[in-house]
This record gives sequence, C-alpha cells and structure tokens, in this order.
Amino acid sequence: MPSAFPDIKPLKPEDVEAFAAKRVPPVLESDSVEKKILKAKLRVALNQIANEFASLHMTHTGPPPPPYEATTPELLRSVREAVATALLLVDRPEDRRAWLEFGVGVCKTIEEIFVERVKRGIERPSMAWLVRRYRLDAELTRIALEFPPGK
Repeated sequence: MPSAFPDIKPLKPEDVEAFAAKRVPPVLESDSVEKKILKAKLRVALNQIANEFASLHMTHTGPPPPPYEATTPELLRSVREAVATALLLVDRPEDRRAWLEFGVGVCKTIEEIFVERVKRGIERPSMAWLVRRYRLDAELTRIALEFPPGK
C-alpha cells in the first residue's frame, strides 16, 4: 500500500520501548496537576502499546491469547491517544514530528502483520482495512504538521 512517508519504517517492539524511554517527559514537581495527569496518561497508553504490540510479534504457548479482533482496535486507539496526548505536552516542532512519525511507524507494523495474516487466510480482510485506515489517518496527521490547513 502506498505511503506518503516511505522513509518512516515499521517499528519493532524494542523500538517502541526505546522511543518511549527517550521521548516521554519526566513528571516535574513544578508541573501543573493537568500536566502531571497528561504525563501519566501518556505513560499508561505507551505501556499498553508496548504490551499489546509485543504480543502481536510473539508465538503464544499455553492458553490462547484474546483474539486479535478484540485487542487490535484498542491498540490502534491507544496509539492515536498516545500521540495526541504527547502533542499536548511538547512544543518543539522536532518533538511533534517525532511523535507523529512514531504513530505512523507503529501503524505500519500493525498493518504489515494483518496484511500478511489476510494473505495466509487466517484473518478477515476487514481487520487489514481497519488497520490501514488508522495508518492513513496517522499519515494525514503527520502531513498536517508540514502543511497546516489554509497554507
């Protein structure tokens, strides 16, 4: 599927954790209550992303995991929410770009996984379409950074 950002590569689970470790702002004593809550919300979303994202890459043993159609929509919403929350916390254009590209990279990985699962006949095409819509939304949001409405 074409991408407006072919240079943004799909992320691996370890990339998600490394990005979070580098980009999540620390909670400061001087932060307002709102800012402290936003930072906590961002950490929760990133923990959920890391956990669910890693499970997409694992070979499961033991009890079967929840079906992907139950967990993937929530994972995609968490990616969108983490990026939106981070954008409320950062001011520098390069930080905004990094968070927007993080969203695109995670969605590209999830899309790759589901397209492959559809090709193998183990997933419904509608799941790949859902994931693709989220990736395209992430790309549109990234484009808006370069080309704000009205410019």
